Amino acid sequence: MATKLQYAAQMAMDLYYQDYAPRDAFFDMESFMFQFAITYSSMLDAEFQAQRLMGRQETGFANIEISSAWLVEEILTTQYVKSKDKVCLYTSNPVYSFKWDSTGNALQGIRPVSGKNRYRKISLNEIRFDHILPTNSFILYYLNNGKEIEFINGIPDQEVIAKYVPALVGNDLDCVLADGMAEAVIKETLTVMFGAKNGNVVQMANDGNPNAVMPQQVNPDLNKQ
Repeated sequence: MATKLQYAAQMAMDLYYQDYAPRDAFFDMESFMFQFAITYSSMLDAEFQAQRLMGRQETGFANIEISSAWLVEEILTTQYVKSKDKVCLYTSNPVYSFKWDSTGNALQGIRPVSGKNRYRKISLNEIRFDHILPTNSFILYYLNNGKEIEFINGIPDQEVIAKYVPALVGNDLDCVLADGMAEAVIKETLTVMFGAKNGNVVQMANDGNPNAVMPQQVNPDLNKQ
């Protein structure tokens, strides 16, 4: 199941004000949607990078296991794109992009609704070698950009099920996130918003570095004795 960004951000806003927001409120719905999207992206990438580091330390490989709670599932139809001379698939929402990730780990899998076709994902860097790939029975695919998935030897007009981590765009009312992420992101968003209200700097990077001490006067020289 998926929750729309506007509904999740509205819940955070309701919890913040505990009532209808006053007309002159500093934080409006756009503020909460924007902060919600930033918080969501920061939490996802921080967890991804931590898992990548852990995998390298334990096995020497950057093994990433994405929680099913992050994923949304869609039934989509492949289509032939004449301008590309390729079969493509377009997701309803942009697929999230982790930093330094050419494999498109946020796109977790594609399988047919019916039939025996088998799909195998490759990285964006591996496309260069498609001409020397050995004969196999898989339909290969890769994430080309935000919403577009391209296939090698793809079949048009096929219904498939795609599972992926959606990206959030702070000003897009139709963006969605997985239900399993909503509660955690609402809590973190409120931490940031209440911190801003109280004049506190909230450490979003979660990298262990201390926050800078904010100056208390316009002219810092006034603090000197």
